Amino acid sequence: MEGRFIVSGRDETRALAENFLNDLHGNEFISLTGNLGAGKTFFVKILGEIAGLKGVSSPTFAILNYYEGGKINLYHYDFYRIKKAEELYDIGFYENLDDDSAVKIAEWADLFPEAIPSQHISVSINLLDNNDREYTFKHIR
Repeated sequence: MEGRFIVSGRDETRALAENFLNDLHGNEFISLTGNLGAGKTFFVKILGEIAGLKGVSSPTFAILNYYEGGKINLYHYDFYRIKKAEELYDIGFYENLDDDSAVKIAEWADLFPEAIPSQHISVSINLLDNNDREYTFKHIR
């Protein structure tokens, strides 16, 4: 799935996430970017819900949450509180990249672009004036 999409509210976000999930098979890396409050965690929660994963929540303080048992297994990172790239080693980030059975999503991925695999899916979320969201999906190869 590639392109730019404008969505209003939970139902349209859910439909977009469902279409996106249909393209995921495991072993994808998704860099998720957007301003504070744009809806990054909300999108991952919806994606997890559709995939049948239980209890998907923000990894802001844990930095990493792992979920399994749904349509996909998911490593959910939040780089917001990481101060230096070396901390990614401490949480097993680079080892987890080798897990072919799981999708990896990193919120605030733009804070450590050097850590992002060269092949990944870029998802950016932009909050518009009327509280709609603009999602841009792009495959980086």
